[in-house]
Amino acid sequence: MAQLPDPLAGIPSIDINVDAPTAESYGNVMDWILNRDLQRAANIDKDRFRNIPITSADPGWRRINLVYQGHRGVSLLIDEINGYLTAISRDDGVWMKFDDLNTFPGLPNDVEWVNLGIKSSYLELVQEEER
Repeated sequence: MAQLPDPLAGIPSIDINVDAPTAESYGNVMDWILNRDLQRAANIDKDRFRNIPITSADPGWRRINLVYQGHRGVSLLIDEINGYLTAISRDDGVWMKFDDLNTFPGLPNDVEWVNLGIKSSYLELVQEEER
């Protein structure tokens, strides 16, 4: 299957090598996420509580690319406002989203989303009622 051009290539991202994950690579990812959050919380009055960064209400996105044998496989698109997984790309570059998510502020309009066939609700994902 041919690789499609990636309309979300400009989103800040980090690669995770899933061939041989290590504690060091996990630490690098966590440091990257922390630094992204610190950058987004640059407005100390608005985005920090007692000088600790909190979630910014400004739209923002991050990608985590799962790399296998030197090739990007799956990418996870994370909403930086709430930290939620919003979409997943297949290794051919097709972006799939949860059926109930229809707006993506700040992302290019030319993304052709494919519905995953499920909603983003945790309870629906596990098909259980809250106990």
